[in-house]
Amino acid sequence: MWLFFASLAVHLIGTVCPVLLGRRQGMAGAVGSGAAVLGSLLALASAIWVLAGGEYWAVALPWTMPLGRLDLAIDPLSAVFLLPGAILGLVCAVYGRASLSHHTGRQSGHWAAFNLTLGATLVVLAARHVLPFLMAWEIMSVAPFFCITLNDSDA
Repeated sequence: MWLFFASLAVHLIGTVCPVLLGRRQGMAGAVGSGAAVLGSLLALASAIWVLAGGEYWAVALPWTMPLGRLDLAIDPLSAVFLLPGAILGLVCAVYGRASLSHHTGRQSGHWAAFNLTLGATLVVLAARHVLPFLMAWEIMSVAPFFCITLNDSDA
C-alpha cells in the first residue's frame, strides 16, 4: 500500500518542482523526468506486489465533498491495468528526457503536465468511488494537452 502512495507523492513532487525550478531548465528536466521514472517504478512495484500474491489493500479517507468519499484500492484487476500503465510511463519518461533535450526553454511545463497525467492515471485505476474517479479522469484528460502544446510553434 505504501508503494502506491509513495508513487502518487513522487508524481505530485514531479508536478510541483519543475514549475518551481522553471528558470533552471536543466534542473527542471532532471527533476521532472526523475520523478516520472521513480513514480512509475514505485507503481510498477505495487502492481507486481499485488499480482505476486501480496495482500491487496483498500483505504477510505474522509473527504468533505458532498456525496463523496475518497476510496482507493488496488486489487488484482487494478494491478493488471496498473502494470502496463506503469511500464508505459517509465518508457515515456526515459525516452522523453532524451527527446526534449533540444527544448531548452519549456521543459518545466511539460514535465509538470506529464507527472500530473501519470498521477491522475494512477488515481483513475485505484478509485472506488465515482467523484474521485471523475475528477482524476478529467485531470488525466486535460493535462496531456499541455504536453502536446510544447511543440505548438514548430512548423
